[in-house]
Amino acid sequence: MRQKTDMSDMSIFRLTMIGGSGSGKTTFMSALCQMFTEDDMVIDTSNGSYVVHLLPVLYDVGGTAEKVETDVPKTSAASFMPTKAGGGGGAFGKAASGIRANAGRTSSRERHLDALVVDGDARLAVIRQIQAELAKKFEIKPSDNSVTSDFREGTDKMIFTEICFEIYLNDEMMGLMYITDYGGEFIDDPDGSAQEIYSKLIRHIYSSDGAIVLCNALHMSKAVADSYDANSSMFDGAAVRSAISADGINNMFRALGDKDDFTMVTALTASDSPGIDPRLSVNGYRRAMHDIKKYVLAPSFRAASFREWSTMLTPVSAIGRRADGSPNVDATGRVMENAQIRPYGVDRAVMFCLAGAAMAKRKTLLAELDELNKFKIFRTPAEKSRRETVKSELGRMEKLINALRGDDIYSAAYEPSFALEKIEQVGNVKVIKRN
Repeated sequence: MRQKTDMSDMSIFRLTMIGGSGSGKTTFMSALCQMFTEDDMVIDTSNGSYVVHLLPVLYDVGGTAEKVETDVPKTSAASFMPTKAGGGGGAFGKAASGIRANAGRTSSRERHLDALVVDGDARLAVIRQIQAELAKKFEIKPSDNSVTSDFREGTDKMIFTEICFEIYLNDEMMGLMYITDYGGEFIDDPDGSAQEIYSKLIRHIYSSDGAIVLCNALHMSKAVADSYDANSSMFDGAAVRSAISADGINNMFRALGDKDDFTMVTALTASDSPGIDPRLSVNGYRRAMHDIKKYVLAPSFRAASFREWSTMLTPVSAIGRRADGSPNVDATGRVMENAQIRPYGVDRAVMFCLAGAAMAKRKTLLAELDELNKFKIFRTPAEKSRRETVKSELGRMEKLINALRGDDIYSAAYEPSFALEKIEQVGNVKVIKRN
């Protein structure tokens, strides 16, 4: 078990999962925990292999009132707020420059395990607790007659779940990644009771480095139009917007004002389901992803283009299919007894977000280094120390970018585009099981 690392100068990345009720955020988190914590992700490149591993060091579950609000962007678009929004959650903590404090918390938190504030045997004990909690909450296993569902319940309306991982590349610490799941029902709930929470969520996204938008492909199957051609959308507009809470999602991204250096990934969840309309899944969902970008989430992608964000669309699954291609779930969506759980695409979505965030961090560090390198007759010890720290952190960002930016990693995705750098080919991804 890895010991605590000095993280005072380590980069912190914050990702937010966005989606309405039933979008698959909780099962996405299940696959993330399996693919990066139970297994090692190995990226083969022409220069060797990179091993990526995420170590969970914080698990936080609680009500939205516990989170400290961040600053409101100057151009926060109140005019874009929907007039009706339901409940919701979110980790509305201000982006930190170091290890975050627990200020602003209340006793209403349901669960809080934090290995970042302890060391030695205590740290190892907390990490084991976190791993046990994640297994209990996110494990997906074959059907059991004693349960009504194979999947863990989604996040309640007024509850957030936040997990922090230490990022390791070839066993070297690269930084921290916080990923937040919140109750998404408020996006499509018509009760209009949580306008304030909706506003807080926008502020939270504004302080994040990237967002993964989850759209349930099975729900979208029911919105395929009766007829369409090359010049029209394959979806019934009103039906598909309702199916994936598109109006709420588009409003959120349009409300981010001057947010820049951001990464937005659109993930089609449940893409392995045998109930998917074949017109949707044909050719690896290429036509479906094209139409989502051009018609359904067009306002979000226009905002991304105008602000020069990194973007990508990709099919994902927390379940996957057997090695022979047959489904792991039956017609009702229940996991079969002889299932071979093989998630896919989740790693691609997370790695793309991390790569985009690392590029943004590199941009900031280069600007700071340029200032520190300007000619001075006298340079203080603090300035000298900071310059060395920036150089060291730049080195880590270069390693992370080199490992995660390859074309082959994103070959199954639709129009992956890093705004801050053209990606180069570096290799393929495979999973190595831990003993």
